[in-house]
Amino acid sequence: MTKQEMLKEMDEKHWGHDLDENSSYEDVKEEYEEMIEEISDDSDMFPNVRDYDAEDEDGI
Repeated sequence: MTKQEMLKEMDEKHWGHDLDENSSYEDVKEEYEEMIEEISDDSDMFPNVRDYDAEDEDGI
């Protein structure tokens, strides 16, 4: 993946960054990998593995 593609994807996902075309490839790649890790980490969504709210709605 090119530096331009990574910057474009970060912009499309509204990932705040201070990088531009003049930044080094390594800096862009590091920020891009951080974004990918953050957006793919769904462990915060259901910290107890299951969505208990859905079960609690019917009062059981």
